[in-house]
Amino acid sequence: MRCRYSFPVFGYLRLASNAPIRTPDRTVEFALGENQVVTAILVTVNAGGPENWPTIRPSGRPGVKAHIDLREPRYEEIASDLRVLEGLLAFYGLKRIDFDSASVEWMPESEEESAQLSVRSFKRGYEAINAHDAEPVPLDLVARSVLAASRMHALEVPLSFCRKGLWDLKERRFIEAFYDFYFMLETLFAQGHSRTKVVKELFKGSPTLRAAVERALNAYEREPKTAELKRAFRQKYHRRSVDQVIDHLVNLRGFLHHHSLGTPGIWHPEGHSEYEIDALVIGRVAFELGFALAAPYVLTPDIAVSIQTGRPPL
Repeated sequence: MRCRYSFPVFGYLRLASNAPIRTPDRTVEFALGENQVVTAILVTVNAGGPENWPTIRPSGRPGVKAHIDLREPRYEEIASDLRVLEGLLAFYGLKRIDFDSASVEWMPESEEESAQLSVRSFKRGYEAINAHDAEPVPLDLVARSVLAASRMHALEVPLSFCRKGLWDLKERRFIEAFYDFYFMLETLFAQGHSRTKVVKELFKGSPTLRAAVERALNAYEREPKTAELKRAFRQKYHRRSVDQVIDHLVNLRGFLHHHSLGTPGIWHPEGHSEYEIDALVIGRVAFELGFALAAPYVLTPDIAVSIQTGRPPL
């Protein structure tokens, strides 16, 4: 049994010619699109025995027909090698390899193997939000934002950090999202300081930030989460005090601010999933702050009058 992984590729890496590249333990191929630009990297390996093949078994749980065990032989090893290749080929125009959208296909090499195979292929990925499914925003709220914007220049930078963080969240760039949201907090409450001890004291001394952290924790306790996120939330945030959460966020910022190849357990620039829960929690804090800071401008009564009369606010 052979197993072939396919990883989408983005960028403008063009090949002058194309042929499979064979090593003692795998075959690497490049799928090409228009103008010989690489669109995917395919890696084929020996899948080993049946213990490495995908299986389907009946489920004993009501409402669940079956459990599908989608094993991925040697995936972590292959992905690690491709991350190195990603850096090497960046010199020639490769932007990134999309590990989140990789697909895998099992290829039987005999009729007996084919008969034992219950799943032939699957594709991982995340479904993007469809604009048609987004909740329509009332014109009144948009009009208030237009009229309030000229009064809110002092909040331009923190709101920009929040906006960038929200889009990095949607694109699952959780390390960048964490940084964006943290910089919003730092801009608003750190008073130009960067020393960990001082920043913690300033953050903890802000009633506005403390209230936003409290609301974020309460909101996230109620929101639906995957099993992995529930587990991560319990480990890092469940039943933590506001002071403990602030300590964790500031310490994490310090951890992600430095790097050394010789440090055990150091973070990987593409290891976004490890920090998903942190980005979501600090993102909720930033979300709460953004609304709290904007409300006095956007919801002020004279803007409501302006919308009704057509006159600009004083």
